[in-house]
Amino acid sequence: MAFVYVDDGDLVSAIEFASPGHGVSGDDQVVFAGVDLFVDEADTVITKLIANGVGLVQSEDGYNTTAPDVLLALRRDGEPIDDSTELPLFFDSALVARPGYYG
Repeated sequence: MAFVYVDDGDLVSAIEFASPGHGVSGDDQVVFAGVDLFVDEADTVITKLIANGVGLVQSEDGYNTTAPDVLLALRRDGEPIDDSTELPLFFDSALVARPGYYG
């Protein structure tokens, strides 16, 4: 699924992609910096993005990971759960926003 968010002036402020696949490759891919955001496990995605020079910030609860320099936000939700962290194994949404979206 894809969602487009517009501001009060009807300009696109963000685009969000959502995947119910939880690790299952589909016909479409959402790739950023050469990393498939929905097929690899979230911890692997984080490791690969950092290796590609993307600066990431994780929320205290571990569900949200953002790359503030490029306005990318990733969210974990749903099943399956990683027993060691008690967090969902996969990202299920990726949002790309224009500057000022989070401000």
